[in-house]
Amino acid sequence: MTRGIRNNNPLNIRISNNNWKGKVLVNNDGAFEQFISMEYGFRAALLTIETYILKHGCNTIRKIITRFAPPTDGNNTEKYIQFVCMATNMGGNETLSNHDRRLRDIVWAMAHIESGAGVEDYQSSLEKAFDAFVPREQTEKEYKKKYT
Repeated sequence: MTRGIRNNNPLNIRISNNNWKGKVLVNNDGAFEQFISMEYGFRAALLTIETYILKHGCNTIRKIITRFAPPTDGNNTEKYIQFVCMATNMGGNETLSNHDRRLRDIVWAMAHIESGAGVEDYQSSLEKAFDAFVPREQTEKEYKKKYT
């Protein structure tokens, strides 16, 4: 079982001061967030990507992956981008919005890179998280009011 699956954190989101919904209160990993269920882990992943789009202007697969898995952290960022593009049938520079329904597919592809093939058992968790997330139009001002 991979770390991402064990932690219910399919994108291996690093520990931060974010008060994620569904976050395990006593984290025994030390480096990566832990969630009470995979659904909450996928929810955090979707919100992370939404933040990248709204707050950091990362509105393409290339920009999202470059920020999420930069080469300076030892990642093969270009290979990661190529995989997500192939898995989603999207171009690396196609513009995305925070209410783009393709975000689900991007997170699913990223989960395969981060957590391996075992993530296949959790597609229903992504669907539940995505249905609850329901990408919506949100301005940067609304985002800041809600999340900062």
